[in-house]
Amino acid sequence: MTNAMIEPAPVPAIYAKVNEIRKKVGRIAKNGIGPQTQGSYKFLAIDDILEAVKPLEDEAGIISYPLNHSVTFHYNTAADKNDGRVPRENVQGLVDFVFRYVAAEDGSFIDVSVPGEGIDSQDKATRKAVTQAQKIANILLYNIITGEQDPDGQDGGAEAQTTPAASNSTQRTVEKARNAGTSADQKKIVAYIGKDEEKRAKVNELHKKFKESGLAADKVNEKIVAELGL
Repeated sequence: MTNAMIEPAPVPAIYAKVNEIRKKVGRIAKNGIGPQTQGSYKFLAIDDILEAVKPLEDEAGIISYPLNHSVTFHYNTAADKNDGRVPRENVQGLVDFVFRYVAAEDGSFIDVSVPGEGIDSQDKATRKAVTQAQKIANILLYNIITGEQDPDGQDGGAEAQTTPAASNSTQRTVEKARNAGTSADQKKIVAYIGKDEEKRAKVNELHKKFKESGLAADKVNEKIVAELGL
């Protein structure tokens, strides 16, 4: 009686291909520049990631695409509470995506499940969330070094409100400049609202009403103050 040889199952091609891309992709710098009004911060742009990854995927014969997703929305009328402006409604889009990376050679694949979050006052919340999810999927799969600050290195607790003297000085300077550009009517509105969400909603309704009537922004605030008897 002869013993049949059992051939080991072939290793799915996707693993070796992803490993090769990890070796080649290297570090991707944060070349994106955020709005000047938000400090012109640097961020890792999706195009920079795709320009680095796509040629390597083409060379390796990897096809990537979103497999499925879910989207939820939250509406926040308490945006920009402390900057002296009349609150506006923001849309927060939260997505859960599964991106599939397939080796064309044998059809083997790896699925990467990632979240994404985007906030916008107009119609781009979902787009921002999807873009973020795609960036995270590529960063995780290919172990891309980005230079992003490690969240574990940031204190998100109550102590985070305490800053060194130099930082406090800078913070006071920023606050002073911010208040200098805030009208007396805006300050009255912000003081009136405080942390009362019902008052915030009422102000938003009045703001919308007077804005739609064609009043200029400064006149809108003046009208709100008069309406509320502030």
